[in-house]
Amino acid sequence: LKLPATVGTTGQVLRNSSTAGTLEFAPAGSVLQVVSTEITGNITSNSAGVLATGLITTVTPKQAGSKFYITVDGITGHANVTTVANYGARYFMYVSVNGGTYANAAAAHIGSTYINGNIGQWIDFPASMGYFDTPSYSLGQTVAYQPYYEKGQNTTSDVYFNHVGGNGNNQRVTQVVMEIAQ
Repeated sequence: LKLPATVGTTGQVLRNSSTAGTLEFAPAGSVLQVVSTEITGNITSNSAGVLATGLITTVTPKQAGSKFYITVDGITGHANVTTVANYGARYFMYVSVNGGTYANAAAAHIGSTYINGNIGQWIDFPASMGYFDTPSYSLGQTVAYQPYYEKGQNTTSDVYFNHVGGNGNNQRVTQVVMEIAQ
């Protein structure tokens, strides 16, 4: 095997090049790894404040200074203003480095569900979220992402991050974290 002529940075990843028997450093923008987790069932609360979902995806970065793209798909948002005041929810992405306290990765919420007024019945609708993050970490530390949620505007009753409703308890919410070389 022929190695690259230049010296890489700590943790930089080698890959096969287009020339047989030759290795090269992965360029910026390359996906270094993909990790996913999933949960099923209702995720709901009547508590105030920003709430953890329990959907945690942990990555041990392969390279220093990586960017991470996080997606959460399969969420069923819920609103019910017929007999209760559930107008929807706000969604956040939190991050924990090396087992530390979770903190909001963004300055505010990164998604929401909302219904304005009583439509005569409760309603479920698909929701998803995506976010790019560049946390501060050292090689060997873990980076864990977890969606959080809170009551939306005017909501005073139960709030749902995921409502299985008529979809059944086996509906899956999947979080995918991609480490991207910089």
